[in-house]
Amino acid sequence: MPDILSVKDLQVSRKKDSAMIKVIDGLSFDLDAGQIIDVTGHSGCGKSTMIAALAFMIHKDGGTIELEGKHQAEFDPVLWRTKVSLILQKAVMIKGSVRDNLLLPWKLKIRKDSEIPGDDVLRFHLDKVGLQQINLDRNAEELSGGEQSRISLLRSLLTRPRVLLLDETDAPLDRKTARQVLTFLQEYIRDKEMGIIRVQHHDWDDAASKRIELSK
Repeated sequence: MPDILSVKDLQVSRKKDSAMIKVIDGLSFDLDAGQIIDVTGHSGCGKSTMIAALAFMIHKDGGTIELEGKHQAEFDPVLWRTKVSLILQKAVMIKGSVRDNLLLPWKLKIRKDSEIPGDDVLRFHLDKVGLQQINLDRNAEELSGGEQSRISLLRSLLTRPRVLLLDETDAPLDRKTARQVLTFLQEYIRDKEMGIIRVQHHDWDDAASKRIELSK
């Protein structure tokens, strides 16, 4: 399968105290369709900084990032973020039902002409990540942290980005649930020709196809 995302000689700095410290220096890798890449390394080594740079949330110092052969600079940031979707550890729920939260992306102008998923599609996805007991009309703010995390993940997944960036989204999940979600994601990205780059909270090896070790 062809590369979805290509990163060459990435360099990113962040502010520490009053100085800018380079935390990513010369990182290169390719993400293929259907592939999961795990980003590993000790606390403070730049995992979340790298994810933020790939999401176009912070500026890089140097290097190139290409999506489907097109340079990041050629994209409007809003359009880029519809194709490269960042999901953070702390899920954000709006006031309203589970349905309202899952369909939030379709409130944005950029998707005004996109088909809105029906309840049958939402129900299918909820069941696949172990949320069979969650009714679409339920108040999303009353859900547990693990349930909200999976709602947040599905909310991005349903928009069909080419790349999912997961920043410790498995932190609220127990081992069994995390594996269930991973199994679903592996099948889903192969079928939809997507790719995943993730920072994991859990430290077990769950057969991701590639690992990137960052060091300070």
